Amino acid sequence: MVGRGFHVESLFYGTLIMTFGLTVTQAILAIIVGNLFYALLGLASLQGTKTGTTAFMVSRAPFGQNGNRLVALFNWATQVGFEIEGIYFVVATVILLFSLHGSKLGGQAKIVVIIVAALIQMIVPLLGHPTISKILLYLAYVFIVFFAVLAGRRVRQEAAQTAAA
Repeated sequence: MVGRGFHVESLFYGTLIMTFGLTVTQAILAIIVGNLFYALLGLASLQGTKTGTTAFMVSRAPFGQNGNRLVALFNWATQVGFEIEGIYFVVATVILLFSLHGSKLGGQAKIVVIIVAALIQMIVPLLGHPTISKILLYLAYVFIVFFAVLAGRRVRQEAAQTAAA
């Protein structure tokens, strides 16, 4: 399913990778290889699915009742960081898209974008997992279009630079 692996973070990671000097093709390959590592994450979590519980609960057997507290703390910090990263990427993407089309968002407009992004990120999870999955599926198509447009622009820029050289 397309909505499971393509999101605004992929767009930003690809852009970030390209700042290291990679071409569009190399950046796309790096994103694909990076996403393949999610298969390892899936394999590591199979024990929870087979037992009908989370991997954290299954690992209580070898580590004891409180053995996962440190791991849970790191997991919580990762989740908080992921949520902050998501809001930042959404806000930065909106600002970037406005600037690409010749519009600059002022300070108040940026605050509104931040508030709207935070509200969406707080409210949508309350609607349940099926709703989240459906929303992410539709948003994935939007992000694929953005990615294709921006990648196309980059390819044209690279071609123009090559022709000029």
